[in-house]
Order: sequence, then structure tokens, then C-alpha cells
Amino acid sequence: MPPPAASSPFSVRIPAMSRPRDEPRALLSARSRSRSSPRAKSKLATFRQAVSSTSPAAPAMPCAGCGSKIGAAILRRALARIPAGNHPDVITGLSRPDDAAVVRVPAGKAVVHSVDYFRAIIDDPFVFGQITANHCLGDLYAMGAQPQTATAIATLPPATDEKTEELLAQLLLGAHRVLHDAGAALVGGHSASGDELALGLAVTGL
Repeated sequence: MPPPAASSPFSVRIPAMSRPRDEPRALLSARSRSRSSPRAKSKLATFRQAVSSTSPAAPAMPCAGCGSKIGAAILRRALARIPAGNHPDVITGLSRPDDAAVVRVPAGKAVVHSVDYFRAIIDDPFVFGQITANHCLGDLYAMGAQPQTATAIATLPPATDEKTEELLAQLLLGAHRVLHDAGAALVGGHSASGDELALGLAVTGL
């Protein structure tokens, strides 16, 4: 018989190990208990406080509620710069802003409606307001109607309160100039925050 093979000095016999099937569940349970302990919660609260005190404050997110409207204070200041006018057919308009405008239709007249909406095609908001108003009134003239009223829909990109107010005021002042010269009144509208500057008018004529 050949001599038995010499065992290597590096060979190690590893005994078979068994692990209960429920060990992972037991470990998870132990970890869950450790995380929910009062001490762990205290450490977590301390960590979160330290992070919040050293991290720079994030800018406030713009509100997207109420149809993403421009803030009431900004809107109020911008509208205060628009001449209210005294159109004889307007019962409730910019002079007494409400949820909707109230406009009288003279006896024997029919109402002509139209609406247009445009993305900004020029950097000057006042001139853009004028261009938009002229385009919108063109539909009334094409129908042989005399312009009576208009409500505006404006979309403004996010900016500081001061820039937003100035941008909105210039848009509406430009539109108002054209509407006034045409004998029509700006009686209300809606404003919203969006990616691009845009303006539209819903116009009525008789």
C-alpha cells in the first residue's frame, strides 16, 4: 500500500455550520426594536437638527394652488396701476373687482365673442401687450363688431415679487392702451405662473 498522502499544513477542516431558518427574521426584529428605542429616536432627532442647522435654507417653493395664480398682493398692486375707466356698459369691472365682471348688453344688440392667446414674441412686455390686444380685437373687427370688453389671461415665468408685479403691470398697461383707444374696457382676467411669458384676451363686441 502506498503511504497515506501527507496533509498540507495549510489545509483546514471547516466544520459544517447550520443556521436556524428564522434567523433573518430574528435579526430584522432585533434591528427594528433597536431603531424604535427611545435612545435611537433621540440620536436620530439630534442628527436631523444638526443637518438642518448647517444646511443652507432652500428657497420657498412657489404656490401652485388656486390654478397657480399670481399672489394676491402682487396682483392687487399691478391692477392698481391700470386705469379702471368708466365704460357705460360695465357694471362690475376693475373699479370694483369681483369673481366675475358684470356687463350690460344694450337693447337690440347681439354679443360677439372671441379669444386668442399668444406666447411672447418680443422682449418688451408693454409692446407685447399692445400686439396681443390688436390681434384679439382683429377677430371682432372681422365680424363687423364694435369692441366692448376684454378679460385677460396672463402666464408669467417665476421671478421675484417686484419683477412679477412690473411684468404683469406692463403687459396689462400695453393691452389697456389698445383697448381704450378702441372704446373697450379691460374688466378682469386670470394670472398664472408658468415656464413662458404668454398673454391672451377674451374679447366681446357688439
